[in-house]
Amino acid sequence: DDEKAWWRTQKSIPEGGRVVTKDDPLTVIVAGGGLAGLVVAAAAHAKGMKVALFEQASSYAPYGGPIQIQSNALRALQQINPTIFEEIVAAGTCTADRVSGLKIGYRKGNKLAGLYDAGDWLFWVDTI
Repeated sequence: DDEKAWWRTQKSIPEGGRVVTKDDPLTVIVAGGGLAGLVVAAAAHAKGMKVALFEQASSYAPYGGPIQIQSNALRALQQINPTIFEEIVAAGTCTADRVSGLKIGYRKGNKLAGLYDAGDWLFWVDTI
């Protein structure tokens, strides 16, 4: 049946484009089933587009590290698909008592701009 899939079918498009309708929506092919690819596919699907998602891995498995999703990304996911948002929040761990940012790894700076010692925060943000 893969041979007859819509993404394998050549579509003739008239010069100047075509009319996009509910019966003939925009078609989107997403390469990569990582976090960004899945969000793009969900957003396009939520807007009524026909989506095909391609991933080179034959199965999903943990790769050893956590995925950190900042509050602005969570708000975007909530707007795109409230169900996905709720599932992520339910499965995740809130780190509201922690901060994220950039620490300097060596002594740097000058008297005018300021001196930083190794381990000083250059900036930080709350991770809620």
